[in-house]
Amino acid sequence: MRSAVRELERQGVIRVVRGRLGGLYGGGRPSAEATQKLVDHLTLAELPTLDVAKFAMALYRLSIREATRKISPEGRQRLAHDIQKMSAMDKGNWSLEAWQIFRTDLVSLAGGAALSFLHSAYHGAYHNAMMSELHLVDIRGNPISDRDEVMWELELCVAQAVLAGDVSSAGRAACDCTDQEAEYVKMTLADGMLSQTLRPHTLFRPSANAPASAMKLAHHVLRALHQRISEPDVYPGHYLGTIAALAASYGVSIDVMRDTVLLADQQKLIELRRGRHGGVYVSCTRQSEATMEVAQHLAALSADDELMALLTQLEEITPHETAGHIALDILRQAIAERSAQPNLYH
Repeated sequence: MRSAVRELERQGVIRVVRGRLGGLYGGGRPSAEATQKLVDHLTLAELPTLDVAKFAMALYRLSIREATRKISPEGRQRLAHDIQKMSAMDKGNWSLEAWQIFRTDLVSLAGGAALSFLHSAYHGAYHNAMMSELHLVDIRGNPISDRDEVMWELELCVAQAVLAGDVSSAGRAACDCTDQEAEYVKMTLADGMLSQTLRPHTLFRPSANAPASAMKLAHHVLRALHQRISEPDVYPGHYLGTIAALAASYGVSIDVMRDTVLLADQQKLIELRRGRHGGVYVSCTRQSEATMEVAQHLAALSADDELMALLTQLEEITPHETAGHIALDILRQAIAERSAQPNLYH
């Protein structure tokens, strides 16, 4: 039992508290950390923004269907309050940020921790791209005020159908909502206002100690470094060079390169070694360790039947794009992890 507790504590699933009020407490590490790991992985995989958005929308439609069937009395009461608050809100106060928060709350009503987690990560990656590059403006820089109003109204229709318990109406309303959202994304991509792929500078908030411009440059260099590591002649443990040599190679200052290496290290892309043979090396785990940590988080979050049911549902709706298959692979890893260590997760 001690070894199981130590392993769960290491993964951040539980927190061991000692003393008079000691014991095992859940949520040692916030779920947000595991969510950010998946957001980062999706972004560095250079996935097309539209593919990530489409898969996030597919997760949303599935969530609405499940939420309509499973909504609890407490959830119904909370949703009724949210609808009343939204309906009374002045349209001038509607925003992309508030709309996406409301959407996340709607998804949580489905009751599935694994489904909510995946939606949060995929929607987060797509949302980050929108917030950092789109800002809901047209080609001349004028705010697109009608878009957020349309999305709010469609989302309200979805919420009202969920509240009424009408699965068919909720499904149609969710499709109308995501169809309109996809149309806006395509228009924005065509106008050149949204990057065709997710970008590294959407991964992290700028450091309080570093100028925003320096951090933005570090994120651009991170993309170039990631491309270099992905080349076929680069292998785990490959020596990339010193920070100074890499800075000269990419034409940036040592400070910017140091920021880049820090970001790459957080992503398990590289290892920074010190001493006689020190320098920057390609990580022996590449990004597999990061995705495995996400799978372990899912394994601790959900029971076998929930993970298996979600895998089956996603296999039916997932298109051939890489964005969806990353989620399927992580779910399979989570199921395998629970099977390999039943004493740890059951």
